[in-house]
Amino acid sequence: MIGSAYTYSPNANTVNHESVHFYQLSVVQGFPQDLPCWYVEGQASLYGNALEYNLASQRNSSIRQRDNFKSIIKQYQPNANSYTTQQWVHVLNNMYHPHVSCSGQQDYFKYALGMFAWEHLYDKFGPAVMHKVLLDFKAGRSFNQTSQVQLGLSLEQLNEQIAKYLVYVFAQDN
Repeated sequence: MIGSAYTYSPNANTVNHESVHFYQLSVVQGFPQDLPCWYVEGQASLYGNALEYNLASQRNSSIRQRDNFKSIIKQYQPNANSYTTQQWVHVLNNMYHPHVSCSGQQDYFKYALGMFAWEHLYDKFGPAVMHKVLLDFKAGRSFNQTSQVQLGLSLEQLNEQIAKYLVYVFAQDN
């Protein structure tokens, strides 16, 4: 898990990231088949990044880490700064298995894109609702069902909202 070969000491980001996976799996014990591949790693990436630095005293380090995630996305989507909402929707629609965006070849992409998707989810719905999403998964609901029940959005509407946020992040360089 965290440096399983024990060849080096893990950094704070890795510890926080992996701790989120413990939290996720302790709640759900398994994810629905229709879950986009950015979901699990995105939440862990957001927390890993946010908790690594004291935002009061190390704000510049946190901003640098977030900018690093932008750079990762631009490696896979070089024109990200000029994407329209519909282009981002297309990217998000491809984030369901099986697709190259969900393969090990593009692990960093799903971690980075997922982090921005989770920024939006937490900002819009808050951690309590997002925890209820995990509880719905535990109850056996699909991602589509849970999105409709907990977020009040179809998957199409959810992808559109996240896409609009991605336009805000990349086109406006926020």
